[in-house]
Amino acid sequence: MGKEKPPVTVTETSLFLMLPNDLLFNCLARVSRLYYPTLSLVSKRFRSLLASLELYETRTLLGFTESCFYLCLRFPHEIQPRWFTLSRTPTQITANHKPTRWFASCFGPSTRFLTNKDKKKSSYKNRLVSVQTRKSPCLDNCLAAVGCHFYQVSGFSSKVMFMDCRSHTWHESSSMRVERLYPNVSILDGKIYVAGSTRGCKPSDWIECFDPKTHIWEHVPSPGADICKMNYLFMSFPLDGKLYIYAGLRRIAVYKPKENRWDRQGLEDVHWDWWLLSSSCVIDNVLYGYGRSRKLGWYDTEGRCFRDLKGLGKLAKLPLPGYKVRLLNYGGKIAVWWEKDVRQEKMIWCAEIALEKRNEHEIYGKVEWCNVVLTVPISCDLNSFVVTV
Repeated sequence: MGKEKPPVTVTETSLFLMLPNDLLFNCLARVSRLYYPTLSLVSKRFRSLLASLELYETRTLLGFTESCFYLCLRFPHEIQPRWFTLSRTPTQITANHKPTRWFASCFGPSTRFLTNKDKKKSSYKNRLVSVQTRKSPCLDNCLAAVGCHFYQVSGFSSKVMFMDCRSHTWHESSSMRVERLYPNVSILDGKIYVAGSTRGCKPSDWIECFDPKTHIWEHVPSPGADICKMNYLFMSFPLDGKLYIYAGLRRIAVYKPKENRWDRQGLEDVHWDWWLLSSSCVIDNVLYGYGRSRKLGWYDTEGRCFRDLKGLGKLAKLPLPGYKVRLLNYGGKIAVWWEKDVRQEKMIWCAEIALEKRNEHEIYGKVEWCNVVLTVPISCDLNSFVVTV
């Protein structure tokens, strides 16, 4: 008699793949998105499931969405921008791994822009990796993130585009009611507020609001002639269910959506300009920013003053205030990134800071990590966002 063949064993992976798609989506939705690039290497079916929009819909229904950091990189001689996303420790894939199909190539690490010095720094566990987008338009700086979408509002036009970060595909959205010369974009309660002068310079058309759920643009009252005559807003931010706009020279107005009116009272004594022109973000209804003191701080609404964010001894020294420093709400934490020019290269640093409010007048920050995430040519222009997927 011939030698008997060993019995065929069914591995746990094989049993898992025998489940119907609905059950697989239910399981995969509970796994952090940071592990998806590694899971995509298991099989072709896994790659297909992980790239499916149905998976992200299941994540939303089950409440397992996560904050994801994106960066838009523009080269001066290229029409199409390049997109990157933050790759955390679990998603590290060796640079010699050959991408397979859309998902693997979408999240594969990019070493094209890294210098030889950066490639040798294997200790960097967090870095930016390239993202392949579809039908990408020529972008300007008027970008805003709502949920899992990036919205682009074009200057000197009424056209609006958005990118679905689940599939990294661009689509055309409903156009604005009027064309704006230099639009300023703000997000409040999931709605997009676009302000700025129009071709006809009518104060009644100075600002409007877009609801992504209904895809309808709504009229918003004028904040006043002195603000409407400004072609450019220095800053705007949401706080306590209201929209604050700052047009310089103490021109400050507050929009209250529930009352559909503007308020100009009680803000004249707040010196916003010395701190917030650089960068700001709102987390748990607290406004954080970076200013001339080269320190991160927060605004005490009761004390009507700015206070330093304590406990940041491990944070690398930040550059002088300006466009080179940005703060983002990264899932309840502060993601601060900044640029450092070294000869003909631009080093992009990023840090993640956890927050702890110990009393009414003290907030402490804990630096969870801080390192260079990408090195690019000095001529590049950058913009960053956080989406929820």
